[in-house]
Amino acid sequence: MRRRVFLLLLLGSLGSPTWAAVCATSGPVARAAVERVIDGDTLVLRDGQRLRLIGIDAPEIRHDGRGPEPYAREARAALIDLSAGRVVGVQYAQSPHDRFGRALAHLFLANGDNVQASLLRRGLATSLFLPPNGEYLDCYVAAETEARAARRGIWSQAGFQPIAAQRIGRAAQGYRVVTGTVTSARCRRTGVWLRLDGVLGVKIGQQDLGYFKGGICAGCTGGRCRFGVWCDATAGHHGCVGATRSISTPGMEAARRQAAPGPR
Repeated sequence: MRRRVFLLLLLGSLGSPTWAAVCATSGPVARAAVERVIDGDTLVLRDGQRLRLIGIDAPEIRHDGRGPEPYAREARAALIDLSAGRVVGVQYAQSPHDRFGRALAHLFLANGDNVQASLLRRGLATSLFLPPNGEYLDCYVAAETEARAARRGIWSQAGFQPIAAQRIGRAAQGYRVVTGTVTSARCRRTGVWLRLDGVLGVKIGQQDLGYFKGGICAGCTGGRCRFGVWCDATAGHHGCVGATRSISTPGMEAARRQAAPGPR
């Protein structure tokens, strides 16, 4: 039976995003001292400002009242080693704060190394794109791809290995990498609807098409695609009951995160 799965699309593989693959700083950078590290993607500066590393999502230390997710402690230890007690470069994102009031920024060491890229290369985080904060996106995707190919860190876990669209079940949770062949594509005013392996519906909204090079409709059918997705079984009215789930795209994901729980 055909089914539509509710998956929050973080990164699509239908072409590369339009940002240059550069990890070096590309804008104003402030200097600040790191007071302490909370987890693998959150820290506190000496002035008391709580800062969330934009562009990545590290495993949670405290996950829904349960213990830490795999490699959560390793991610926190790595960020402590890289930044705790040091003066770092802080480049604030286009959207300066998240819904928790934390500052959003890219972090750089004294030698110019990008902290997010370092964590991604070690397999201690996944790349996370929330428009309009697309600075260093290609760099972060490349770093994640390197770690995934080498099965470092979280990529050594079965739950992070690519799964065929036909095998996505109703109880799918958390970050997954889904692969499939595009068996149909419909271009409409509101965006593009793709179907993977004839079973998984993928919607890319009109406002998000600019994040993919080369166009999606032309010659898309028959192409093999891979998507990094966030599976959510608490998707409100979309639900996870039966087979009534669907897929959304980066812009929709960004909007949804303003009003609903997501990676912390």
